[in-house]
Amino acid sequence: MMNTIPDNWVLVTLKDVVCHTKGKKPKILKPSPDKTLIPYIDIKAFESSQIRQYADIKSANVIKERDILIVWDGARSGLVGQGQNGAIGSTIMALTPIYVNSKYLFRFLQSQYDYINSNPRGTGIPHVDPNIFWNINFPIAPSKEQERIVAKLEKLLAKVDNCKDRL
Repeated sequence: MMNTIPDNWVLVTLKDVVCHTKGKKPKILKPSPDKTLIPYIDIKAFESSQIRQYADIKSANVIKERDILIVWDGARSGLVGQGQNGAIGSTIMALTPIYVNSKYLFRFLQSQYDYINSNPRGTGIPHVDPNIFWNINFPIAPSKEQERIVAKLEKLLAKVDNCKDRL
């Protein structure tokens, strides 16, 4: 997949740069919030940010805005998102970056969607194949370069979004 990288970069596998937490269904889910409940990030909330349920924090796997979410089960397995707080549902995996800029990793994973999604595991419901996913080669740029890459991508993607809106 990656043939050459600059001399001051390092090539590792994804499993070397993230901690991960698989989502699960909490014991308590309610349709409205209260002081003891947090937003429940199911697939609908992941895709549209529409929170329909709230979970108890004690029986949930909780994520922070910095975490990267990836659809682990279903037709859209490999789809990534970021910027949500709450309890993650059972079809979602949360990745917490280690040693790398969260947005840099997020943008890299976005670029890998077709590869991840077209190599699923399972017969009925497709799942991300862990052997493929955790062994994806990930190029780590120096920290300041990661920031520059993210800034450039954010600027270019904002232009793309503006063009789409105008069309």
